[in-house]
Amino acid sequence: MRFAATLHKVKSFDNGKWIKAEQVLKFATSGGAKVHLKENEIGKLKEGYKADIVLLDLNTSNLVPLNNPINLLVYSENGSSVRDVFVDGKMIVENRKVLNIDEIEVFEEARVAIKSIMNKNRKLFKFFKQGKPYVNQVYKRATAKGIGFNRRCFDE
Repeated sequence: MRFAATLHKVKSFDNGKWIKAEQVLKFATSGGAKVHLKENEIGKLKEGYKADIVLLDLNTSNLVPLNNPINLLVYSENGSSVRDVFVDGKMIVENRKVLNIDEIEVFEEARVAIKSIMNKNRKLFKFFKQGKPYVNQVYKRATAKGIGFNRRCFDE
């Protein structure tokens, strides 16, 4: 959410054109449901909807002081305040402990997988490194040209 809320600020210094934290939160919740064509199933805390709920610990540095909860969720929260999680009504995280998987086993699988991925992609990384100056040059030339319309995605 923080990325979505700040990305457009690089392009325009007119804060009247900036996406507000409330809009970003709506994009992330009911907007996400709408994009996935599931707005009648998810995206709201409402009877009959699938219950995905995240409970946050309000005594974390990201959420103190809780003067503007929406701004704090969008700009400050990084996941470290997540205490409990319910997915489709079932608790999957309780007091910061994942209940339905063995985290240590998953971490080990990730360590093994990254070694394999890095070995398989060694040639690709070398190719990318060789082509990077040319891609950067094309990118700079392309972005320096006016294209006749504003690149912003959202209109107010």
